[in-house]
Amino acid sequence: RGATSLAYPKNSFTLDFDSDELSVDEWGDRSRGHMVLTSTFDDNSYMRQKLTFDVWAEMAAQADERRLAPRTFFAVVYRNGVYEGLYLASDRVDDELARHMGFGGEGDLFKAIDHNANYGLYDDDGERKSDLAMGWEKKEGVDEADLSGVRALTEWAGMASNRGFSSEHEHWLQLGSFIDWQLIAMAANTEDSVGKNAYVYRIDEDGRYSVVPWDFNASWGQNWKTKRRDADSMRDFTEDNRIFWLVEEDPNTCAALVARHEALRAEGGPLDPNWQLARLADHEALIRDAALRDEARWGEEHRSFWRWADDRDEDADWTDFPGELAYMRAWIPARALVLHSWVEARCGGGLMIPHIFERARPAGTMT
Repeated sequence: RGATSLAYPKNSFTLDFDSDELSVDEWGDRSRGHMVLTSTFDDNSYMRQKLTFDVWAEMAAQADERRLAPRTFFAVVYRNGVYEGLYLASDRVDDELARHMGFGGEGDLFKAIDHNANYGLYDDDGERKSDLAMGWEKKEGVDEADLSGVRALTEWAGMASNRGFSSEHEHWLQLGSFIDWQLIAMAANTEDSVGKNAYVYRIDEDGRYSVVPWDFNASWGQNWKTKRRDADSMRDFTEDNRIFWLVEEDPNTCAALVARHEALRAEGGPLDPNWQLARLADHEALIRDAALRDEARWGEEHRSFWRWADDRDEDADWTDFPGELAYMRAWIPARALVLHSWVEARCGGGLMIPHIFERARPAGTMT
C-alpha cells in the first residue's frame, strides 16, 4: 500500500482478514477485517507515525465529540518466515473503524489523494478547478462513484466569507476535529498531511464532516524525504488548506484555536512537550531491541536510498536510532515554544470563545 512506499525496499501492507479471523486484545473483543502495516523505512526514529497518532488519539479523548482515531501498536513482521522488520500496525480508516468509534458506519468517507483537495475553488496551480472533487477519492459509502458530497463541501468552503463561515460551519463541519487537525499539523509540522493524505467522514447521523489526518512520515523535524526541518520554521499551511485559512480569519474560530491550544498544552495534555517526550521514552523502552535489529537489517539501504541519500550526504546529518531520538527530543520542546508564540501572535487578544470545546477545556483556561 502507499504510493510513496511502493518504491521502498521495505514496503507497507494492507492485511485483509475474514471478519472473524483477527482480534486485537487491546482494542476489545471486536475483530478487524483489515489492518495496515506502515513501513518505518523512512524514519529511523521509528516513532514519528506512532507519536502523531498518539497525539491525535489523546486529542480525541479530550474532545466533547466522537472522533475517528485509528488505534496503533508496534509490530515485528515476518512474511513467509522471512524477517521484514519493525512496523506500525494500525486500523485502516474505513466504515469498520467508524462503527468501532461509535458511529453508524454508513457515512460517506473521502480521502484527499493530492494537493488539489484543498477545500478551495482553485487547484494547486492556482487555476479554477474544472471539477470541485479534484484531488479526492471516495472510499466508503452507498455509491463509491458519487463525489457530490465532497463537491458540495468544497463549494461551501470555497465560497464562505468570514461571516458565512462563522454562521454556517456548524451545519458542515465537526469543527473541533478540523481545529485539532490544524494544531497537530503545526505542532508536528506534518507538511504532507494538510492539503492531502487525510480523510473526511460524513457523519451519517447529522451530515457534518469530521476529519482524520493520515501519513506522518513527514513530521517532528523531517520532511517526506527525511530532510531536516528546523523547529522554528513555522507554517500554518493556510495556503494548502482553505479551512485552516477560514478558521484563522474568523475572529471567533481563531479565538477557539487559542483556547484549544491552551487546553491541549496544559500539563498532561497531548501538546505538552513533556507528555510527548514521555511517550517517546515509553516507546523506546518497548521497541529498542526491535529497532536496533531493524536498523541492522535496513540501515545501509536507508542511508543509500536514492530519494534522499545525496541531500543527506551533502548535509552530513545522518543519525542512528539513538541519535535520531536525541534529535527529536531536542526538536519537540523547541517546537512547542515556537507554536505557543505563533498562536498568541496570530489569534490572541481576548476574543469571545465559542462553545466548541467548552466541556473539554479545563478550569482556569481562557474564557
